[in-house]
Amino acid sequence: KITKSILSIYNNNISNNILSYLMTGKMSYNKNISFDYLYVDDLLDSILYFSSASKINHRSYNVCAGKSFKFSTILEECITALGGSKQDIECKDNTPSTYDYSGDCSRFESEFNYKIFKTSFSAATKELSAWLHSINAF
Repeated sequence: KITKSILSIYNNNISNNILSYLMTGKMSYNKNISFDYLYVDDLLDSILYFSSASKINHRSYNVCAGKSFKFSTILEECITALGGSKQDIECKDNTPSTYDYSGDCSRFESEFNYKIFKTSFSAATKELSAWLHSINAF
């Protein structure tokens, strides 16, 4: 079983915030930074697709969503998918952030005619929630 003390150590990622909401009804993050987030199933599907390619033209490819998402926007979509409210999300540092990290997946997508980012944060949240319930994680 996962405890609240363990959860408090890892409150800055999406999956732990989903678990936190399921356990406490709350989500939190330190700063609203933008990153290129990709659901693990989309990553694995892309790797499997790549591994079956008959021809590879380059030594490296970016496997990512190809755009950045504000952490607050992701958590809002996740909490809504779980039936919660934006008011249940706490930002610990409201200082505006200029960090905006994203990758360029156009080489991979155009060369292999394959769209990497497929699973919405809402759908991923529901899948993770169902799995956490199935293993009695809390």
